[in-house]
Amino acid sequence: MTRNGQKFATFWNRVQNYFDESCPTSCTPGFARSLETKWGIIKHDVAKFIRNYTVVLVFCESKIRFENTFCKALKLYKTKHPKHQAFTYLHDWYVLKDIPQSRAKM
Repeated sequence: MTRNGQKFATFWNRVQNYFDESCPTSCTPGFARSLETKWGIIKHDVAKFIRNYTVVLVFCESKIRFENTFCKALKLYKTKHPKHQAFTYLHDWYVLKDIPQSRAKM
């Protein structure tokens, strides 16, 4: 098991190796820098969605159903997006939503 204290370059090289090993043969192998860039985009958009989701939770009735809260957060995200784009990282949000932000900063 690898600990949190690894160097930045070491982490991204490990991510690249995992990506290359896990990728189907039809997939182009990734490079650490492009994977790092993609993570930055995902992290940025997921953080924005989490903020919108939190706003909806705080300002809506406490007994509002999860589906309604989620739909309102999706609409709020799209409304606030400079190009009015929909949130496209739902799977990533489900994985990251319960992780403290300090651990997700990698």
